[in-house]
Amino acid sequence: MFPVEQVLQHWSPGGVLVEGRINENAARRLADLLGVSAPTVGEPLRPMWHEVFLRERLHPVFAGHDGHPRRSALVPPVRRRQRLFGGSTLTVLAPLRVGDTVARTVEILSANLVSGRSGELLVVNEEHVWIRDGEPCLREVRDIIYREIPTPTPRRERAGTEAELLPPATTHAATIVITLSAADLVLYSELTGNGHRIHIDREYAQKVEGHDDLVVHGPLSALLAAEAFHRVTGKAATHLQYRLIAPAYVGRPLEVSTCTTADQASRTGTDSALEVEVRTSDLRILRAGMS
Repeated sequence: MFPVEQVLQHWSPGGVLVEGRINENAARRLADLLGVSAPTVGEPLRPMWHEVFLRERLHPVFAGHDGHPRRSALVPPVRRRQRLFGGSTLTVLAPLRVGDTVARTVEILSANLVSGRSGELLVVNEEHVWIRDGEPCLREVRDIIYREIPTPTPRRERAGTEAELLPPATTHAATIVITLSAADLVLYSELTGNGHRIHIDREYAQKVEGHDDLVVHGPLSALLAAEAFHRVTGKAATHLQYRLIAPAYVGRPLEVSTCTTADQASRTGTDSALEVEVRTSDLRILRAGMS
C-alpha cells in the first residue's frame, strides 16, 4: 500500500538554494530545439525558458529506480513511487536575461493527501523563486504528484476520461503543429537535469510506468504553449497558468492552438489574454491561460 499518511507524518522537507549564471550556450541549444533565434547576452528570456538554467544532471549513483534523486530535501521518502508533473502557475515580475547572475530558491508550500481515479495521491506544491540582485524576477508554484506505480495497461484497454477526450474542434486564432523526436527529449532532459527515465528509456516507460512510448516533459509542452502565445501576440506572457491533463508521446504530432475568450480577457483586464491548448488528434494534453 502507498504509505502516504506515514510520509505526511514524518517528512520534514527542507529548502534548496542554487546560484549561477544564465548561460548563453544553454539558451542557444534550447533555441535550436525550438527552431527559433537564440537570445544573446543582455537579451530577455521568454517564459518557460528558465527551466534549462541552474540545472545539473544527477549522477547515476544518487538516482532512484525512476531516475529522480533517491534522496532530496524536496522529494518525499516514498519507495516505488511514480512522480507526475501536474501543472504550474508562473508570474514574471521582471524577465531574466542571458548573462545574468541569479539565484533560485525552492521550498515546499504544502503536501496534501487526495483521492484520485488511480487511488491515493500525494500532491506537493513547490515554490520556485528566481532572484537577481536581491529582487525576485520569477515566481512559480508547481504541482507535483506522487502515486504508487500502476500496473502497466495497454492503451486500448484504458477508458478515456471526460477531461482527456477531445471535444469538437473550435475556432482558434492560430494552430502550430510540432512533432518531437527522441533526440529532442534527450536534449531537453540534459538541459534541465531531468533524469526521469520515462523521457529517455522507452522500455522503462512502457514496462514499468505503463506508458505507450517516451513521454514529452510537462514543462516542454508548456514551453511550446508559451511560444505559441508569443508568436500570436508578439509579446512575452507575464502570467502563465497551466494544467497537464494527459501524457504526450514522442513522435506524435502535437497541435498547439490559441484562442481568445471573453472570460479570460475579463479576468486579466487585457486584450492579450489567450487560452492555449496542446493536443493530439484525439486527446487534450495541456490547457493554459496566459496574459
